[in-house]
Amino acid sequence: MPFAIAPGVADLRIGPENDLYYVDLLGGTVRRFHYSSGNQPPNAVAEATPTSGEAPLDVSFDAVGSTDADPGDILEYQWDFTGDGTVDATGLNVTHRYPSVGTYTARLRVVDFAGLSDTATVQIRVGTSAPVPVIEQPTAAMRWATGQTVTFSGGATDPQQGALPASALRWTLVNMHCSTPENCHSHPVREVAGVASGTFLAPDHEYPSYLELTLTAGDSGGLTGSTTLRLDPKTVQLKLATKPSGLRVNLNGRSLTTPNAVQVIVGSTNTLSGPGPQRLGPGTYTFQNWSDGGAATHVITAPAATTATYTANYDGAPGSCADGFGYACTTHSGRAYLPAGPAELPLTGDNDTASVVLPFPFPYYGQTHSRAWVDVNGVLSFVDPRGSWPANRALPYAGTPNAALYPFWDDLVMHPESRVRTAVLGAAPDRQFVVEWKDVGLSGAPAARITFQAVLSEWGQIVFNYTALNAGRELGNAATIGIENPTGTDAVQYSVNQLVLANGKAIVFTPPAATVAAPSADQGSLD
Repeated sequence: MPFAIAPGVADLRIGPENDLYYVDLLGGTVRRFHYSSGNQPPNAVAEATPTSGEAPLDVSFDAVGSTDADPGDILEYQWDFTGDGTVDATGLNVTHRYPSVGTYTARLRVVDFAGLSDTATVQIRVGTSAPVPVIEQPTAAMRWATGQTVTFSGGATDPQQGALPASALRWTLVNMHCSTPENCHSHPVREVAGVASGTFLAPDHEYPSYLELTLTAGDSGGLTGSTTLRLDPKTVQLKLATKPSGLRVNLNGRSLTTPNAVQVIVGSTNTLSGPGPQRLGPGTYTFQNWSDGGAATHVITAPAATTATYTANYDGAPGSCADGFGYACTTHSGRAYLPAGPAELPLTGDNDTASVVLPFPFPYYGQTHSRAWVDVNGVLSFVDPRGSWPANRALPYAGTPNAALYPFWDDLVMHPESRVRTAVLGAAPDRQFVVEWKDVGLSGAPAARITFQAVLSEWGQIVFNYTALNAGRELGNAATIGIENPTGTDAVQYSVNQLVLANGKAIVFTPPAATVAAPSADQGSLD
């Protein structure tokens, strides 16, 4: 049963009196839960300013930090300034003048309405002042990197004793780890006593964090003085990317969607991982390599630079209908078969090609094209294929043709009734360019005819439509269907030599969002 709010709990223990204790990591304290069915005693907290100085010394006392667990309890604050058992004053805030040299114990007694009480004390030293330590190096301007050797030095003077020896000094190094700039907790790093100088190695720790170097000096009278120097690290921004963008990577156990950036300390060690396989939209992607040549999971040392980029390269898994660039394909039933014509390309016979000027610049695999080459054999290339290519192959393939669309790559033949027609539909910026192979024959099958089209949208989408299909080769069991990049190293292969086509079944290839402008509402209505 929940019974309290306790942030930063790191450990729990039952004490000998059966109270529950816990370590508060965020607050740096040990706290106790104590149950009482009746009235509970108050908690006295006494503060004094100053606690030392020359006589006569005026000291202000306050009990503002005192509390009581019982709501509504009225508390009385009784002050004994010299520890002789006499109540010298009452109230939350009081003052007292110490006229003579000496060491005094001021006592606060807090009493609740039922007579339960608690006591707190504070020591006041009159006639002497605490030593004053000074850190000479490093300075606050220094910026450290993980593993760097940092030299420190300093000293202290005492108003009564003068310069204090090294034996009076104590150095403490703490790593402050922050979840936010305002919420930090400490990790002790090192403590050394009895020296005026030395060195330390800057620790390896995640960011945001900084170091606190504290010098404490103690005099022969037991008074101490401290000074603390904050030391901030050098940092570098690790930029994390994937190809295609939008996949996840892991950095030091954190799963991050790319693109992303994480600030780390220069010289720190960081574990970088490219998980896989991953799904993004309709595609499944498998890890290929990191841009720095590291394994799928490897440790990197943060470089001494302003930024550093690490890219995980992925490729579409077989059958996932996606590629490493970020193209992905989906299928749609009932999508409209678009009209083409009246323009016709001068294609005749077998293995013929014709060039056509595109009505708008077409973005494809990071390049923009103004011309295309149409092959009788069901291929549209954005670079000159230098011939016709009747023998289909699996994708990707480095040999020609490349930078191409393959709505139906097979050995096709133009008959007298066959046509390859084009049309421009819509208005800028949502135009579509249609290339239709109509009633084209299949080599070796005199009676067979096939009709299909490739539709290029001005914003980069590609659609393959099919109609009047019959059995066998017309359904794709001897054809390659897909798209391929300009170097023949990446592709979305929808199928190769498989019976996967159907009348009214459209195959839609969508480019990665980062490479194109978002489609308008009119474009979206075509899906």
